[in-house]
Amino acid sequence: MGKQHLTAKKSFLRTKKTLSSDFSAQKSEKKANSPHVRRIFKGEHGDAVFYGRAMNYRGILQLMPSDFWQRVTRLRDDLREATRKQRAAGFSGSGWTERQRQGRVAEAIHGHPASNNYFSTELKSSGLPFADTFLEAIGDLDFPERPEPRARFLAESIAGYGEVSARRCRDICSQMRKREKQRKRSKPELWIKCCGKARWTVNSVCPICGADPIHNSWRSGG
Repeated sequence: MGKQHLTAKKSFLRTKKTLSSDFSAQKSEKKANSPHVRRIFKGEHGDAVFYGRAMNYRGILQLMPSDFWQRVTRLRDDLREATRKQRAAGFSGSGWTERQRQGRVAEAIHGHPASNNYFSTELKSSGLPFADTFLEAIGDLDFPERPEPRARFLAESIAGYGEVSARRCRDICSQMRKREKQRKRSKPELWIKCCGKARWTVNSVCPICGADPIHNSWRSGG
């Protein structure tokens, strides 16, 4: 590569939003950031999309005020008590109607009266599946007590939009994290000059011509 400047990209995963998902990992020094970070390209689906949502949700939830988590805690306690009573009576679930479940989740998120519009799109477009997944997550016996672990646990639970269970979604996110770390070590994204312009690689190759800067450098001895 000669004097070409190569810089490892922070993350291979791409989603539609540009919101940083891990504020604790940010550093003060400036560095080139790939424009491909957290964008969903055509053909990406399934586990990658779930993980991308979870990363964005985690960034949102980490910034939520303490009263949000207080409402979530109250909802969790109400849910567990309702479930306990149902179980004692020989039934499963909480006994809450669909409207009650969706309304309680919306109130826990937005407050009463509503003070924010977080997750409004999810509640409207996905509706009950999203609300039920939210309840499944906070009702889990492993639901953390501290805000930061809660943010990650909840984010990785609800990112499936009800397409998969909260537990399954967390498992997917765990697998994707491991895969991302392995990929960063084996095939990093690089800042290269190729096809007449400085640009980031996509899947470790030039997105225009498909040239592999790492292997080309090895072949040329540069």
